[in-house]
Amino acid sequence: METSEDEKVLILASLLHDLGKIRVRHDSGKRHAEHGYDMVQEIMKSNPNRNYMDRVSKLVKHHHDQYGLDDLDEKDRELLEILKDSDRKSAAHEREDRDGQVQNDGPKLTKISTYLSLGKKFEKNSTGAFPIATEEEVLEDPINFGRSTSTNYRIIDKKTVEEISRLNTDNFENFINSVNSILRNTTSYIPSAFFYSNPNIPLYDHLKVTAAIAMCRYRSKLSNNNKFILIKTDLSGIQNYIFRYFRSEQADDKGTKRIRGRSLRVSMTTRVIVQYILDELNLFDINVMWLNSDGALIMAPYSDENEQKLEEIRREVSRFFIEHDRGIWCAIDWQVGDYEIIPAVKNERNEKNGDLEIDDTDFRKFLDSLMEKLNRVKRAPFSDFIRSQYSEFFGGEITDPCWACGLNPKKSDEKCEECLTEEIIGQKIMKTDDQITMIGGYGGDISFKIGERIYSFFLGEIKPMANGEIRRIIYLNKLPDRMKDYGVPWEIFLTGNFAPMNEGNLKTFEDILKIGKRKNGREYFYMGIYKADLDNMGTLISEGFPKLTMPAYAAFSRQTTTFFTQAINSIAMDSNVYLVYSGGDDVSALGSLLDVVEFSKRLQTEFKKWFENDEITLSSGIATTHAKFPTRRGIDIAEEALEMSKMNGKDSITVFETTMKNSTFADRMYGLGQELKNVTDKMAGQLGISFLQLLLKLDDKNPYVKSPSRGSEIFFPDHYLYYYIERNWKGEEKEKQDLLREIVKEDVFRFIRYPATWAIMKKRQEAMQIGE
Repeated sequence: METSEDEKVLILASLLHDLGKIRVRHDSGKRHAEHGYDMVQEIMKSNPNRNYMDRVSKLVKHHHDQYGLDDLDEKDRELLEILKDSDRKSAAHEREDRDGQVQNDGPKLTKISTYLSLGKKFEKNSTGAFPIATEEEVLEDPINFGRSTSTNYRIIDKKTVEEISRLNTDNFENFINSVNSILRNTTSYIPSAFFYSNPNIPLYDHLKVTAAIAMCRYRSKLSNNNKFILIKTDLSGIQNYIFRYFRSEQADDKGTKRIRGRSLRVSMTTRVIVQYILDELNLFDINVMWLNSDGALIMAPYSDENEQKLEEIRREVSRFFIEHDRGIWCAIDWQVGDYEIIPAVKNERNEKNGDLEIDDTDFRKFLDSLMEKLNRVKRAPFSDFIRSQYSEFFGGEITDPCWACGLNPKKSDEKCEECLTEEIIGQKIMKTDDQITMIGGYGGDISFKIGERIYSFFLGEIKPMANGEIRRIIYLNKLPDRMKDYGVPWEIFLTGNFAPMNEGNLKTFEDILKIGKRKNGREYFYMGIYKADLDNMGTLISEGFPKLTMPAYAAFSRQTTTFFTQAINSIAMDSNVYLVYSGGDDVSALGSLLDVVEFSKRLQTEFKKWFENDEITLSSGIATTHAKFPTRRGIDIAEEALEMSKMNGKDSITVFETTMKNSTFADRMYGLGQELKNVTDKMAGQLGISFLQLLLKLDDKNPYVKSPSRGSEIFFPDHYLYYYIERNWKGEEKEKQDLLREIVKEDVFRFIRYPATWAIMKKRQEAMQIGE
């Protein structure tokens, strides 16, 4: 369907309507709507679409006006009413917010996470705020970007206008998608409003949601209805797919490449499914409320035709997964709603410095219903497909299966074509500066065919002989120094993908665990396998927001994804840990055991700093395995450890068969392990590893841990430890007593297995390194 000029004007005006909020914060001489008009006029000077950009600028100028509309014709007045209504629904957090006075270093965006609460009263949990920054700066150093950024509103103003002005395409889809990407970069970390409203909604999310609602309302009117569709996608089976080995004893030196390729393929698959939905429904990037590596939320206009297309989309996506059979699949479902359920303010002004009153009851019920529908689809994968005529895809056996996955017939090197492709992309992505080019048609390093549409990806810059239309450039986790082609749409895609390297090549698992050589060959240390996810994610979304609006939901999802991709990449790099998969709120990592323990400690610390809300918690589990132990089974053990943490009331970690709250681990047990190691090093020959082994034996009868597997209990550990220390340690009495008093405390000895095991492991690792 060709996009009409009127629709183009409305979409672009809606996406740019509050652009002046950037300029008004360093120049209070005009209202933000007037500044926005000036900025669009500046963009217009170099834009090939001048014929309708003037109309866009006038809608921007008048988007808060009731009078003085003489320069608008009747058609544009109708578009203005759609824009105003969409603005009101998107800006339920800020209607009629004043521009305020210029601030030297603000206003700053407060973290949406600090407003979430599962209690009865919604009280802001902290005063946490992001520094004024572009997303580019955040991606460069997600942990410390606030310390180094020098960005201010004047810089953001200049960068936004210059970047949009450079776009040199008259293809509206390419143009609007590129504008969306530019705004995401420059306005994701500045607030939409701040004077009457809490400044917790990024300007980007308000602009995008306004444009999505406006476009959907325009098309719904053409179809004579007042409804929209919210579409949710969710990829399942990710962990089983990434770690799948048909014959685990044959794991080879390309295993890390294959796992790396599979992890990237998950992100590509999600991105292709979203692009397929956009193409089939004739939508734009503005319609994607949020997108991460395992799912997305998309807003579309309702029509009978669109709902029929969604049924076909779901069947074709199911067909794709069945034909490729990689053990993953995508649940897709949608909910139809009336535009009136989208929350909007009840009154135009509020004299208090706080959010305006809205009623989000129906919208909460709407989202809950969508999630219930999606969960039913997830529990019955491919059910619609099986009920149709395609059941012949099921049944039959593979007589000569790929040893690496067991899912497809082998081609060469005893592996199937799918596994060989995954190895190739796993290696190539490390050498391409994380740039991927999507084309329409075959010819890339990996191709996807869904229905009649074909999508291919080149890992690296596009080759001149590439066969197919260039759809977009995708940058993984960072922007280049400058865009090479302003006529091609581009986007940032965030993925958790750090992997240790050695001279430009991925390290194998053996490289990661190898300590050195002994007379009998190589010496390997224990592997740690880490699993974690965010607690109560579904409840946080359905109940946690004081006011559940689409921009608030989108902002929280994107800020969560940024942590679980960019911050975690940085932590994994510092800890030398292989980040196998991290997306949404789910993490898998592996590495040398003590490195993984260090990674978990650092992750918990940075998690608390990022979210600044004690009600948003993370649970995790660490499995300890030998170097040759099958990784797939190790993942299962880590999953069981994670479940133990969840059963402990969440906000917990299970490591070395010990489950404790994260605060106990981070504040006491982690340090005690180091202290035990230091004491036994210092008193070597008197208080050595046998003392640590005694602690483990006493833990088998720990009086503070109730477990049927531990046998009879000792009454107290004090006497056993006092006797051992007095007999073997010739040190200072005070030093002995201080250690004893710390160890025998109930809230310490309950978890003594962790620090004692950590100290033993550390001593063994050091002994291996010196070749003892």
